[in-house]
Amino acid sequence: MIFITANDVIGAGCSLYHVNRTIKETGAYFNDGSHIIYVNGSYKDDSDPVGELMHDFRCLNSVDMFYPILAKQVKYFKETEGGQEIMCQIFEDLAEKRITEEKKAFARRLIARGKQTLEEIAEDTDLPLEEVKELAGLQLA
Repeated sequence: MIFITANDVIGAGCSLYHVNRTIKETGAYFNDGSHIIYVNGSYKDDSDPVGELMHDFRCLNSVDMFYPILAKQVKYFKETEGGQEIMCQIFEDLAEKRITEEKKAFARRLIARGKQTLEEIAEDTDLPLEEVKELAGLQLA
């Protein structure tokens, strides 16, 4: 598993941190195949491949990037009509999903208070009644 973090979460100034599981009592490596890498997103060293990649992640313009494949994709998504349409759709979908999740969270709070009917909650949250019933734990026929 790889985590690219905005900052140096370990705090040692390294570009990468490799985390492997060990058996506490013996100190022996536990070879279960799990391996975690933390990538320091704030790492800056343009002479290092990880530093170059983190530089590219922070770039606003594709012409300033080191990695041509990444630059090509950034240019497509930022500077072409087709790429911009795709990105707009992705952000619209994410916004819609977040709004729906917020409506569901609000409906759950209203259900927990028990002061409104499920029909009223559906109306107040703009969720379908069937979904409100599902959130309330009622079996649909």
